[in-house]
Amino acid sequence: MSDLPLPTGTDLAERLAELTVPYDAIAAALSVADRLDTDRREFLRAAASRVRDGMGAGLEDFDLPLPPAGTEFGRLGYLICYAALLPSIRDLHRRFGVPDRIGRATLADLGRQAYVFGKRYGTPGFDKQNWLTLHFTGRLYQLGRLQFERFSAGADVAASAGAAGLSVQQGDPVLFVHIPRFLGGLTPAACDASIRAARDFFAAHFPDERHPIAVCASWLLDPQLTGYLDERSNIVAFQRRFTLAGPPRVDDVSALEFTFDEPDRPLDELPRTSRLERAIADVLAAGGHWHSATGWFRWQHPGS
Repeated sequence: MSDLPLPTGTDLAERLAELTVPYDAIAAALSVADRLDTDRREFLRAAASRVRDGMGAGLEDFDLPLPPAGTEFGRLGYLICYAALLPSIRDLHRRFGVPDRIGRATLADLGRQAYVFGKRYGTPGFDKQNWLTLHFTGRLYQLGRLQFERFSAGADVAASAGAAGLSVQQGDPVLFVHIPRFLGGLTPAACDASIRAARDFFAAHFPDERHPIAVCASWLLDPQLTGYLDERSNIVAFQRRFTLAGPPRVDDVSALEFTFDEPDRPLDELPRTSRLERAIADVLAAGGHWHSATGWFRWQHPGS
């Protein structure tokens, strides 16, 4: 396939705005794009080609090369890369029959990640280039409150679902549930609506993929949360959807990052304005740990 042209000027600005990138990051990316040397152009073209080659392909993960650390290009180069890919992913969505509103909502996650970077580090940038490969290869879709990724079952999940009487083998297609931030509360009603939308969506647009179960791996599934939160809380209600598979693993970073947005802040300086904030900070201050756990629930296509 031919190299992807890298957008510049107004074209780049319009694409980044469509991807909901904050305006300060757009301005900074425009400045970087105007000063690209040959090596950095080739770096971005190679990365964009790698993502484009994965569009509509299998479910194998891949990592993009790390940009030079501590430079403007390192902070902003991948915004230019993904802007270059915007027409290609739009074409893929049309081939899959994905409605434009769902495509736009899905790709807006790039702008959210750029916002988080700016909020956390106080300067425009973006560092979630590997996460966005899922969005830009047609594997992940935003459907209401939740995101759903076309995924394959791991050994622990397959064993747990099989023990419950479901026919699930390691490597079988499943749907992986992600919980984006900045989209309101994780209420049972919002999750129910999102799951209903996803059942309709995947049955319509990926009819050849049968998904016996949905899977989630998150610190929000840490069983010890139930000892600190009200039993009527949204997080506890979300946990109840899942049957856990395999042992939880220590993951203090995720609990800190997604609760406070400042994983490196000293524990004694963390806010404790909610039951969740108090639980996360106090357990760690006492020498305890938080964990990521994996769970699954039964998934049914309409009419199956």
